[in-house]
Amino acid sequence: MVDFDTGGKVLLIAPPTIVVQARSNERFAVVQTTWIDNRGSATDTYVDVVGDGTDPLDDIDPRKQVIRAEPDQLCWAFIVAIGDRRGEVTLVTERGGSFGRFIMDGKMRIEFRPQELFDLFQSALDELPAA
Repeated sequence: MVDFDTGGKVLLIAPPTIVVQARSNERFAVVQTTWIDNRGSATDTYVDVVGDGTDPLDDIDPRKQVIRAEPDQLCWAFIVAIGDRRGEVTLVTERGGSFGRFIMDGKMRIEFRPQELFDLFQSALDELPAA
């Protein structure tokens, strides 16, 4: 959740509450869902191993498939408010890009450049009717 005033000042950037990561290899994919508290600490992580149904994957222990590395690509999903305009914005970025960073170092957190966020969201929300 990101709230701005109409001049572009950040009023609120709420931390993510759910982080979903995925990784695949030849036999299966791993989908990991982590719930985050308001301090950025992971409260629960669920790891699911998914195959195509032709391989029972009985030899794969999901607990050994936990994803710990920072991802190469990030898909950001925001609920944004600028003045009286509100909407949802989703975008995909590469790791290390200038837009934002997802950091996993004991706590999960995000860092953004507020002006870039405002510029991106303002153009998207300008197309929406006022609430």
